[in-house]
Amino acid sequence: MRVRREDLFSDEIRVHLEAGKRAMRLALTWEERVSFLLDRCQPWRAKRRLVAPSSREAALLTRRAHSARGKAK
Repeated sequence: MRVRREDLFSDEIRVHLEAGKRAMRLALTWEERVSFLLDRCQPWRAKRRLVAPSSREAALLTRRAHSARGKAK
């Protein structure tokens, strides 16, 4: 079963857990800033991690990239 954008405390999920089913992978994105994937085959190891820069940090990185391109010409 594949579930996306589902409340993990919903009755549907609870029923599956009570039937003995377990998650093989769990991906989570929090406020579009932190994202990770946990894989049961690799316990206690995040398979993918992404920490998105804040909008202020992103603007600074963009300005630096544009500045670097201008100097390279």
